[in-house]
Amino acid sequence: MDPVFTPIREEARRISPYVLVMVQNYIADLEKAMNRRSIDHGVDESFKKFVDSLGDSYESERDIANIGTRNRNQSARELHALKVL
Repeated sequence: MDPVFTPIREEARRISPYVLVMVQNYIADLEKAMNRRSIDHGVDESFKKFVDSLGDSYESERDIANIGTRNRNQSARELHALKVL
């Protein structure tokens, strides 16, 4: 994971370790569903750069968390963003 996001993860652990567990469980469930439906896990480089460019501010954290909503039916993008987070 990108060290840029370390402060976000540390803040999440400080506030509620249950949040991290919930996100990790969601990631695992999403990966299982993608594997079951044979969905490619790859994302294009421009999307990776976009996620990396968001930084580690609170607003950036919200942007990453909302990627799944904005990219509905694009599980690979959602999975990538959540793993970075």
